[in-house]
Amino acid sequence: MQYIDRSQVKCSYATRSVPQEQMCTLVALPDVPRAGDLLLTNVVSLGRNTMIEARDCLRTHIFPGNSLIVALGNRYATDHYEGYVPTRLEASCDLLAISGVCGEVFARSHAVPAPTRLRILGAVGDANGKALNTRDFAMQPEVASSQAQVTLVVGSSLNSGCNTLVGALARGLILKGAASVLFASRAQRRAAMSATS
Repeated sequence: MQYIDRSQVKCSYATRSVPQEQMCTLVALPDVPRAGDLLLTNVVSLGRNTMIEARDCLRTHIFPGNSLIVALGNRYATDHYEGYVPTRLEASCDLLAISGVCGEVFARSHAVPAPTRLRILGAVGDANGKALNTRDFAMQPEVASSQAQVTLVVGSSLNSGCNTLVGALARGLILKGAASVLFASRAQRRAAMSATS
């Protein structure tokens, strides 16, 4: 077990649910990788993504040699990458999204450059050497009142219009006089924000 100097590491948005003070050790890679496993990586070469979104939603440039904490995950985006959590972790992986989701590219759009390559240094663990996974820090569900009305909007792929629809739905409910409206979308998405104004 080795301690991580977090002052020298960029933590990606994908790690936002894990308290930063708990991401403190470098531990052995899991035998069977799972979505949500945190990895300490170094940027080997830049490809499509030359930035990552940090925990505070701000984008920061990345360069070869930078250390990043990212999370394994799957991604299917018709105009970007189709990538998955590998069945076995090798020495490197691909940055699948600016949010810091990494995995193995299975296919990509012909219009998209190769992905940014990351060298895997190890799994990120807590002070006791336990490997961390974002699932261990998931928000606990709350029991909603029986009067709450919920509308769920789910998209089948990137650029399917979910953010635009959610923003327009929220705007329509507000204009109609709804007592309270809560909508969850990637707030920095222009489509969602322009649909609410």
